[in-house]
Amino acid sequence: MNIGRMEDLVSCKICAQVYDSLQFIPKILKCGHTFCSPCLIKLLQEENPRCPNCRIQLKEIESSLPVNYNTLNTVDIYKFNCFPQRKMDIATEVAKRKDIVLKKKTQMTLNVKILDKCLEKLEELTVSQSERIDAVNAIKILDEIDEDLKKTDVVRSDDINIKLVVTITFYDKIFTSFE
Repeated sequence: MNIGRMEDLVSCKICAQVYDSLQFIPKILKCGHTFCSPCLIKLLQEENPRCPNCRIQLKEIESSLPVNYNTLNTVDIYKFNCFPQRKMDIATEVAKRKDIVLKKKTQMTLNVKILDKCLEKLEELTVSQSERIDAVNAIKILDEIDEDLKKTDVVRSDDINIKLVVTITFYDKIFTSFE
């Protein structure tokens, strides 16, 4: 079948739009001819509507007309055969998505390493209740953690600054109580 003939089968004879299952839904008249839903709505609002092909008088209501599923199947075949670049576009899109996922995975792996490092530093601050880590060193370690967290894009720096002050105060009280 040639492309021109196929285009005749997959498009409305009134508006020339290619049928689809959302807006230009192919509907079958009792006479057997098919037109898109928007054109049939307009056509059936006329005083004495007639089929544009065979001129038979129409008494139907658009919403009660059946969908021409054979035409929709033909549209799918037409689009698949006439737009081979879509096949390549899909392959290209898959490759792009795969690249994005791999980059995100790499970044997440790096983030996990950074977060593990942050946890180790926090562990240093809580190693032993008998050891007192002075506030200056605690602040230094917490600042390093803050910088590392900025690299991960997981937590905003502003969010942790408040927590750091509370944490330093908390640990300072704990360690001074053991002196």
